[in-house]
Amino acid sequence: NLYAQKGDLSEAADRFKKLIDKGNPPSSAYFSMGLLYLKQNNIDDVLKMFEEAVNLSEFNTEYLNNLAYTYLLKDNFEAAIENYEKILRLDHEFILPYCEIALAYRLQGDLDMALEYNEKLVRLLQDEKLINLDKNKSPWLFNANLAPGFNAITLYSIKDKRVYAHLNLAASLFLTKGEKDKAKAIEHMAKARAIKTDNKETVVDLLVRDLRRLETVRPETGDLIYEFRMELSGI
Repeated sequence: NLYAQKGDLSEAADRFKKLIDKGNPPSSAYFSMGLLYLKQNNIDDVLKMFEEAVNLSEFNTEYLNNLAYTYLLKDNFEAAIENYEKILRLDHEFILPYCEIALAYRLQGDLDMALEYNEKLVRLLQDEKLINLDKNKSPWLFNANLAPGFNAITLYSIKDKRVYAHLNLAASLFLTKGEKDKAKAIEHMAKARAIKTDNKETVVDLLVRDLRRLETVRPETGDLIYEFRMELSGI
């Protein structure tokens, strides 16, 4: 891990490989190797390493969350949702999975379930006790673009996370096509707009990338996404 922290990814990878090749490596070796592959955007190998880590530590929610997110990157929404649901059964106070399972359901085309988790996320991010738990203080890192190289967007502050949660809920509401839901979507966009943060442009950029991916996976959403993005321009 020291070599990885210093930026020497090649040396770090060699050392983790040697540890794994010796036999009976700890789950942390597979997990750390997966993180290295993630930095190289080598998603297939990331998946293999995270699966091995979870096989050895099946109740480790950090490992499970990274595995679920990798399935999400691979468009295996069913496997992603299955793992996110397992995480939340193990620890319903872990906030990040609520965000990511909502994305998975929306990409799968299940807007009702997406909305359910979007709404839970908004509520949980208002709970001062929960957001101050160590596991919920960590930055949210999203590999928002699967182009070559590790192009990630990271949300550090609770304000940025709240903006993202409100905007994602607004997007899901808007996609349901109902006029009442559109009105609610506008309300949540207004709430996002009212939150003072210097990184709002970054949050909006992340959401726009989410919506571009949704349009690629589910082309039938294109017109509504375009309409929503017109509303989003005022954020």
